[in-house]
Amino acid sequence: MTAPTDDRFESIADMPLGVSEARAILLPDGGVLISGGDRATGGVSDLQRYDSKSGAFTRIGQMFESRFVHILVHDARDRVIALGGFNRTSRFLQSAEQIDPANGTATPIAPLCAPRDNQHAVPLADGRLLLIGGDSDEAGYIRRLDIYDPAGTDTRCDLSLVTGRVHEEVFKLGNGQVLVFGGLTTYGNDVVFLSSVERIDELTLQIRPAGSLPHARKKFQATLLNDG
Repeated sequence: MTAPTDDRFESIADMPLGVSEARAILLPDGGVLISGGDRATGGVSDLQRYDSKSGAFTRIGQMFESRFVHILVHDARDRVIALGGFNRTSRFLQSAEQIDPANGTATPIAPLCAPRDNQHAVPLADGRLLLIGGDSDEAGYIRRLDIYDPAGTDTRCDLSLVTGRVHEEVFKLGNGQVLVFGGLTTYGNDVVFLSSVERIDELTLQIRPAGSLPHARKKFQATLLNDG
C-alpha cells in the first residue's frame, strides 16, 4: 500500500501500518482520540483523531513522551490525560500528560507514584483516579493501589491490593464499589492465572477479598447485567 502523502487516512486500513497497543478514547463530539502505540522501531508519540462523520483519520499532534500500553482517560474536568505506559528508551513510565484534542497539544502534569504500564484507572467522585494493577520493574506484578491526583496535590501511594496482578479486569459497579477480577500474578519464578476477586470501597478505600471466578483468566471484559 502506498503511504498517504498528507495527514488524512480514508479508512482504518489506511492508518499507519505496524502500530499496536495504542489507546483510544471517545470525545464529547463523537470523535475518537488515538494516542501513542508501538512499532518495530519503538513507541510513538503520535496523536490521531477519528472523525465519525467523515470516517477519516487525521494526525493532530504529538504527546510529550512516546508511550504505549498506557492509560488514556477523562479526568473530573473532562480533560484527556495519558498516564504511565512503556517505551523502548525509558522502559516503564512514571510520567503523565494532559492532551488537548482540539489542537493536538500535550502538557506534562504530576507524575504517578512510580512507573507502571497496563494498569486500570477508575475515576473517583473527588476527581482523583484509582490506579489498579499493572506491570513494572518491581518484583512481580503491582500490588500498589495508587490514588492519583492530576493536580499533584493529593496523590496517595500507600494502599495495596491483596494480590499483585496484571491483565486483570476492573469494573465500577456504580454503588461505590469497584471489583477487580482475575489476571496474572507471580508465585516464586512462576507466572500463574488468577481466579480471585477483590472489592474496593471508593469511599473508605477498604480492600478485601470477594470470592473467585469459576475459571482463572486474563485479558477479558465484564458487563453489568440488569439484575446487578
